[in-house]
Amino acid sequence: MADQAGNPVGNVVGNTAGNVVGNTIGNTIGNTASHPSVHGIATAPHRAGIGWLDIAIGCACAAALAVVALPRQRATVAQTQGTEVTALARSVASAAEFGHRLWSAQGGSELATPQGRVGIVNGYPAAGDLAKLLEPGEAMAFEHEGGTFRRQGTADDGCAVVYAPPARAGGSAVVEQQTDGC
Repeated sequence: MADQAGNPVGNVVGNTAGNVVGNTIGNTIGNTASHPSVHGIATAPHRAGIGWLDIAIGCACAAALAVVALPRQRATVAQTQGTEVTALARSVASAAEFGHRLWSAQGGSELATPQGRVGIVNGYPAAGDLAKLLEPGEAMAFEHEGGTFRRQGTADDGCAVVYAPPARAGGSAVVEQQTDGC
């Protein structure tokens, strides 16, 4: 078989294919010996250790994260603590109202609970006894001193709930949430 120039087609194809394949394989094998490759793609030679540019880039990334993440994290913590105080204020108000209604239903006597007797002041639970009417899970997350409830382990009065029974008969209990220090 011959092409129009009279050259045998088999030799041209054979030589071309042989040269292309031979050159490609030879170059790949040659590059592999001097530089490592991944799936036939040559990679840069490995350096030993970490360079100053790597350290500078790492420091820049850490600084950027600190600038963005820390203030946001602190704001989230304050918001969470404020939400906890709001939830506790609702629980305290509910417990005070429960104690008042139970006192009314029992004819105006002291209340007896599994946690002990609850003193009554003007128809509402006494400040020091209100915690006996809270659910155990609510009482465990907060500590109380008198009518002030705050998160366990904190002494900050700016993140608390303050309860006071009414000052006179027929009045309402006062539940005040303080979230300025959260």
